[in-house]
Amino acid sequence: MSADTPNQKCRLSVAMIVRDAEDSLADSILSVQTIADEVVVLDTGSTDRSVEVAQGLGARVIERAWDDDFSSARNFCGRQARGDWILWLDAGERLGEEAAAQIRDVVDGGGESRCAYMLLVELPAAIDGAASEQVGQIRLVPRSDEVRFAGRVREQIRPAIEAAGMTIDAVAGKIMRTRRDHDPQVKARRAERNKRLAEMEIRDGGPAARLFNVLGEAESDLGQISAARGWFQQALAASETGSTDMLEAYYGVMTSYDAEADGSEAQIKICLEALELFPFDAQLLCAMANYLQRRQRPDLAIKAYDTAVRFGQVNPETWHLCNISEVAAVCLSATYQSLENHEAARRTLEEALARDGSSIRMRRQLIDLHVAHDRRKEALDEVDRLGDAEPHRESLRSAVRGACLASQKSWVMALAHLKTAHSAGCRDPLCLRWLTMSLLATGELEALGPILDEWRQIEPRSVEALRYQEALESMRTGQRARPVEAESARHLRMDTAVSGVPADAPHPSLETHRLSVETRDLAGPGVSSP
Repeated sequence: MSADTPNQKCRLSVAMIVRDAEDSLADSILSVQTIADEVVVLDTGSTDRSVEVAQGLGARVIERAWDDDFSSARNFCGRQARGDWILWLDAGERLGEEAAAQIRDVVDGGGESRCAYMLLVELPAAIDGAASEQVGQIRLVPRSDEVRFAGRVREQIRPAIEAAGMTIDAVAGKIMRTRRDHDPQVKARRAERNKRLAEMEIRDGGPAARLFNVLGEAESDLGQISAARGWFQQALAASETGSTDMLEAYYGVMTSYDAEADGSEAQIKICLEALELFPFDAQLLCAMANYLQRRQRPDLAIKAYDTAVRFGQVNPETWHLCNISEVAAVCLSATYQSLENHEAARRTLEEALARDGSSIRMRRQLIDLHVAHDRRKEALDEVDRLGDAEPHRESLRSAVRGACLASQKSWVMALAHLKTAHSAGCRDPLCLRWLTMSLLATGELEALGPILDEWRQIEPRSVEALRYQEALESMRTGQRARPVEAESARHLRMDTAVSGVPADAPHPSLETHRLSVETRDLAGPGVSSP
């Protein structure tokens, strides 16, 4: 890509298609102002203040009627751009600092002019503590008449790039979406629109696996699980063997059985079929382990998790958990704990941390494992390794000391440390859990209520916290004569470990067609969710 003169830098246009996006548009434009030479906004019929917001932030706004075709809108918008490169964003998406720096480097000469660039797009979890998802999408392209989108919905640019003989590379950093994408009303409106557009495209150009997957996802988001399964099965039949469309269809079919009590048998059969074609797909392997645990086969689940940890891969162009490798390691460790193979559980986490020492999830899991077996020094060493990720390190250290004492049923001494940590501001689940157990064991029921409230606020989906709450209410009403024994409480955590997914998690088929391999509250005795 050449600029107008040898000494002139290339220009970057940020292009966006919007409609009624006044609440989210500003964040998107502000996130690119330091690197964009221009921002081009195509408004397709907003009835709110989207146009005024964009113009107020210096964007060049073009208005055009919506014609039920995303590719038509994008190609029109792209032709209005004046830059040498075009970065595509959707309203509400924000560009991370690392991605911004990398993109500017490409534009300023660090990239290839006959190359398009993929970025990871991250969708945060619907609730705190759950895993975020991400997908790789081609977002940065040279401005060229050869580079055109195709398709009314889930529009594609890869075919045009490949037809032009261009290569595809990746840019570090991420484009960040917001939790608004999880809003039921937003999802329903988007699903109805995508369903309509996919049906129009099928009528215009015939069936395609991509469109069947769009219909499957739309029906899933609308709660029509049986219809969703049918579309995903059609996508499987229409897909090219080994393609991204086929992998996505397998994900969809499997998750369509999540709400069925006996669905794991069908899921295992489908997952085995998928693994024949995608043998090292990390999400398939973790899903298989999950299904096997539901069938009470943790021994086989361990093999699947271990393969995911050692050899697991992801297809970047399908939605996948951002941290699938550490999720697999945490699941493997928890499954070992459910079989009381605590040394293997410990080794799994230590080996995974040796490969990726930045994982806070795995380090906290290891701390909990050390605490459960009264390895105080090792637990405190891991707390120190949290570094700046733990702003209340000293109070957490005090909580660890108390938790180790509680794990040995030294309740009175444990309470001294745990109360000190709590008074110093420690609200780590480890502190709240072991403080709850110690207060129950010593009969301090009046002090227990506020602690449980704090715990459930921090971990609203925790089965363990809910069961302690139920136990407390039973004791207050006289339905139970004695407090819950700590050992019994630890077995409650065993119950959540065996299933492979949190017992209180919503069925993923009611939320998304993507595979669920979440590990919140997936833990062995005395081990907290990461």
